[in-house]
Amino acid sequence: MRWLLWLVAFLAALYGGYWFVGSSAVLKATEATLAQMKADGTADFSKVELHGFPSRFDVTITDPKLVSRDGLATWSAPFVQVLALSYRPNNVIAVWPNDQTLTLADETLSLKSSSLKASVTVSPSLSLPLDHSEMEGHDLILSRASAAEPALLADKLIFATRLAAGPSGDATSGTNHQAALVVTNLTPGPELRARIDPGKLLPDHADNAQADVTLDFDRPLDRSATTQPPRLTGLRNIDVRFGWGDIRLQATGSLVAGIDGYAEGRLDLVAQNWEKAFAVVKETGLIRPDMEPTIRNVLQALAQGSGEAGTLNIPLSFTNGTIRLGPIPLGPAPRF
Repeated sequence: MRWLLWLVAFLAALYGGYWFVGSSAVLKATEATLAQMKADGTADFSKVELHGFPSRFDVTITDPKLVSRDGLATWSAPFVQVLALSYRPNNVIAVWPNDQTLTLADETLSLKSSSLKASVTVSPSLSLPLDHSEMEGHDLILSRASAAEPALLADKLIFATRLAAGPSGDATSGTNHQAALVVTNLTPGPELRARIDPGKLLPDHADNAQADVTLDFDRPLDRSATTQPPRLTGLRNIDVRFGWGDIRLQATGSLVAGIDGYAEGRLDLVAQNWEKAFAVVKETGLIRPDMEPTIRNVLQALAQGSGEAGTLNIPLSFTNGTIRLGPIPLGPAPRF
């Protein structure tokens, strides 16, 4: 049995050496990436620590801060953790604290949650391209720093991605990702509720909101994304569904970036119980009283063509930088 003890001891020493070599490489790579982002003005932090011997690489970044390249958006938190099994380093788990801060232009927002975690798996190659990911949050509360009441609440949020085929159906090149989002019990706070439903025509809680879409990028989402962010070039197989009380909304279609960057394609909007939705919008004051009869008549005409009572179908085309309802221009198209 002595040879077996020596073998176990040898393997343990070998694995321990692997952990120290691997942990050193992970720590140096993390510090180098953050230092480069800090030099570029897109990130900041106070310290980085690595623990987890012998089976994990647990990286803790204290006082992390991310800044958009235009400086208009920032995110900060007391810490963030990135965890990985030492024998499976291409699969990592990110853990956020219960309190985070977002700044958008001049507005400061706080995000609270009882749990917010994400799992990311990358392909085992030098560029570390994204394979699939999932994020799950519970008891989310978004608040404005200038307001006493929460702005938006949700019981649960799930976001997931996976590799998808390209627009022509060819095998994935790492530039196409199918994404899905589900939000349950979405609840606006008092201030937001007063803006979107001043007549109190809707229940306190919205139904589940869900979205499915295929995202097309001009390059893979890999380790170079921090210095060369991939550009979104298309949104395919869009399917967004939202319900609130007896109102049901759905949007389907596909959009791609045109030569000038404006979205091109088509979206089909379907509204069930559209008259109730029209009444809600009317109460917000977005529709001028003198325009109400005209808009209502146009919507009634569109609804009659749908063949289903109470259902409104609105086909929107995106061409030449303009959104159109049939021949009627509605406004400028968004740019990718």
